[in-house]
Amino acid sequence: MVKKISLAVVGLLAMLTGMWVANRPQAEIIFIDGNTARWSDFQGQTVVVNYFAEWCAPCLKEVPELNAFASNLPPNTRFLAVSWDELDRPQLTAIAEKYSMTFDLAMLTPEAKLPFAKPDKLPATFVLNTQGQLADTLWGEQTEQSLRAAIVDSAR
Repeated sequence: MVKKISLAVVGLLAMLTGMWVANRPQAEIIFIDGNTARWSDFQGQTVVVNYFAEWCAPCLKEVPELNAFASNLPPNTRFLAVSWDELDRPQLTAIAEKYSMTFDLAMLTPEAKLPFAKPDKLPATFVLNTQGQLADTLWGEQTEQSLRAAIVDSAR
């Protein structure tokens, strides 16, 4: 009888451990500096996500504007960029250094869990409002001013 109860307890503990592992919060975004984040970490903030690629001339042309925006973010705003190409940490780090990118870069691999589909053209910038809903999609090269205007518009 004691042996049956012991086996039942062990089985129950194994099942509960499996459920905990399967349901524990997972990182949805991994940055090249090794930090991770979940979308819930940005709750109540406006989030601006820029997709770029090294082969995209307008993407590289907007980097100084993105740096300026990221260095002086409006209150309650988060900015990050994602490479359209599935590059690893060393490759993205090299690109960030080569083009003097001073903003947060997120990796697509392992697959980032972003609240919108990967764009089919670049550059693309997504603005999520403070409720976490997609408020705007900006196509083409952006400036610090156009990003600030998009944030103001997303609050309406």
